[in-house]
Amino acid sequence: MSMKKDLRLSSIKVIGLILGFGLQLIFTKVIGMKEYGLYVLFASWTSFLSLILIMGYDKFIIKQLSFYYIQKQSGKFKTTLNKLLFYVTINSALFLLVAFLIPQHVLVNSFLPKELLRSSWLIIAGGTVVFTLFDLLGKVLSAVQKVGLSYMRSEIMYKCIWFIVVLGLFFFLRQSIGINIIIVGVIVAQVLTLLILLIFVDREKIQQFIALKKEDIVIGKENYVFFFTSLNYYIIAQVDKLVIGKYESLEMLGVYGLVVTLISIVSFSTIVYQRFLPKISSYIITDKIAELEQDFKTVSKNSLLIALPFIMFLIIFTDDVLLFFGERFTAGTPILRILIWGQLTNFLTGPNGNILVNGRHSKIDFINSIVIVLLTGAMIFFGYKYFGVLGIAAATSIGVMLINLVKVIEVRFFYKIFPYEWDNLFLIMLTFLAFYSVSRLHIGFDNLLLRLAANFALGLMTASVAIISFYYLKAGTRQRLKVGEVVK
Repeated sequence: MSMKKDLRLSSIKVIGLILGFGLQLIFTKVIGMKEYGLYVLFASWTSFLSLILIMGYDKFIIKQLSFYYIQKQSGKFKTTLNKLLFYVTINSALFLLVAFLIPQHVLVNSFLPKELLRSSWLIIAGGTVVFTLFDLLGKVLSAVQKVGLSYMRSEIMYKCIWFIVVLGLFFFLRQSIGINIIIVGVIVAQVLTLLILLIFVDREKIQQFIALKKEDIVIGKENYVFFFTSLNYYIIAQVDKLVIGKYESLEMLGVYGLVVTLISIVSFSTIVYQRFLPKISSYIITDKIAELEQDFKTVSKNSLLIALPFIMFLIIFTDDVLLFFGERFTAGTPILRILIWGQLTNFLTGPNGNILVNGRHSKIDFINSIVIVLLTGAMIFFGYKYFGVLGIAAATSIGVMLINLVKVIEVRFFYKIFPYEWDNLFLIMLTFLAFYSVSRLHIGFDNLLLRLAANFALGLMTASVAIISFYYLKAGTRQRLKVGEVVK
């Protein structure tokens, strides 16, 4: 049953990725590169600024509100949520005031492009607040065990509405909105998605929520630990691209950016963690560590199993995959093969950081984030100095591996659990050998897309047969052992 749920969640994510990729193609071809470039700037700044506005309350929701929901402490749930919304609203109001008052010359002479329009900056500021509310609602839906709905609205519903709104603005209001068409479409689509959910989907739930009696409760300051931890990990995720953008050509930055994007796409199956994360605090507080360990094993293995064919396809057929985007992108082959091993470690170790954060050791993960920022920064500096871009990729990948392994040790020390199975290593080996054996066939279709499809399909089929055979033999061995014990 859990695998069906995880496949359903992964399917939502895949559909969202396909929609997102299709929208990028349409927007760049139909709306324009300049408008799309402004959207890229908008997306980068809204994600960073909303981090400041939320101030760690997104993780607080997953940790605390999910516990109150599971334990049916509705009064504490309502009081806590009301306070969180109040604090975020105050932060948002102050931010909008500062954004409106800050002079344009200060903006364009600091971090923003010099050709940025005043109207575009104000739209970015307003979009940050809308995105913050949009993100918070998603976290609340996850906390109340509606993970599927949370991702359905952000991956599918929102993107479909966004497409319709942008086309409408393009054909009817192009002159009045100008270059801001795509980013205005983002904001309108997010607002409409929120309204559809609040008015039509969850209207009865909201009425029940309003009728709940509040219960006095004091909210601690742990959200600040969450905020600075998230900020540190955000820096880690961006520092390699910042260094390349500073010292290398834009073409190399484009190649590196595409590689990172491909690796993030094959990580789609980590969405299955989201059904596990809201339960962690309840497991730990109620001392159900055995159930925590079992659930962790399940989501980690399911996530790995779903992603492995795509990861191994990228590793083995890297040249052909990058050639699909253009010959100049094949320069990213060694970069991709270096970076993806760090991502594979992510899959192997699972969401250990969330066990620390949603348990009793969030400050430990905060210390982890500080150490890894300093360590990764130093490794990137020396890596680039002696090995160039490959050194940056290696430093980033090693940093990811190290922090994940450290978290495994910490979870083992604090909770006395080691929620891993040696089977996962066999799954990796079997899938790698399956795709490698297919690559030795040298399928010779001249059409690149047909060649990629044939290699992936044959590799997936071979890997599936190998994995099914492995589990069949394992089940048979276990049954023979049981029979042996009965005979004795």
